[in-house]
Amino acid sequence: MRILKTPHRNLVLSYRDYFAGKGIQVRIFEEDGAYVLESLRDEEDFLVLKEMNYLKNQENPETVLVQAAWDSGSNDRGIALPDNGGCAIPLKSIFTVTGLTITVCIVIFLLQSFMDSGLSRPVFDALSLNAEKFRQGEYWRIITPAFMHFGLMHIAFNTVIFGVLGWQIEKFLSSSRLLVLLVIAAIVGNVSEYCILAGEHEMAPENFGGLSGAVDGVIGYLAVISRYPALPVRMRMMPGLFIITLIMIVVAGLFMNGIANAAHVGGLIAGLAMGGLDLFLLRTGSLTFRNDP
Repeated sequence: MRILKTPHRNLVLSYRDYFAGKGIQVRIFEEDGAYVLESLRDEEDFLVLKEMNYLKNQENPETVLVQAAWDSGSNDRGIALPDNGGCAIPLKSIFTVTGLTITVCIVIFLLQSFMDSGLSRPVFDALSLNAEKFRQGEYWRIITPAFMHFGLMHIAFNTVIFGVLGWQIEKFLSSSRLLVLLVIAAIVGNVSEYCILAGEHEMAPENFGGLSGAVDGVIGYLAVISRYPALPVRMRMMPGLFIITLIMIVVAGLFMNGIANAAHVGGLIAGLAMGGLDLFLLRTGSLTFRNDP
């Protein structure tokens, strides 16, 4: 029984994994430039119709399909789901938005480590969001705090998460897409944190930094577009990561001092907004994925 015919490879893989999880044997083959999914056993056709009807009546069938892709790693006719190893950043890809962002963070961190000490902080003073100097024309200050870090754990956590998740956006969509997301999430996060600190009458409201606002922006972005059923498998965010992010933001806001939590919230909101826009563009066909990059 023919179940589905679509030009979207990842969509047919998602349906394959869903039926595999139900114990229904299916196969994939190509026909007229499209992918076809069909059942192998006539006696299972009733079960196929039952499951298709179930998906049709779901409010968000894409959520069920995405979960199926995570639960299955089977191979069909040589077409296999990529494993998580595909998330690594190849060394040859250092000259990408992902690679350059991480490199800039590391270089600035090393400069901070060697040059900033005690009351003398030339690197911090040159990059922090100082409102007075921003008004004097030093406009880079609205984004550069995102590239400063304070401690090995701080920079390690931010760059690893950004590298793993951001690289998938860049690879399957485009470098410009990730760059826009990075810039918007970083700026919104930085401005949000500055406004909160200034509202609390801090002596130095520019006293913050870190890529975590952009990281949360990437998480928010992927959380939204992961609802698109034909999303490339490697772009699908780990189930529960968005909830974990929300919990961390709440815990940091309630119980932890010295955390730029407003930057986290601002970056996350920016990522959710851009993810919502791109989800709409994907569904209308105005935005497409690269073909098996």
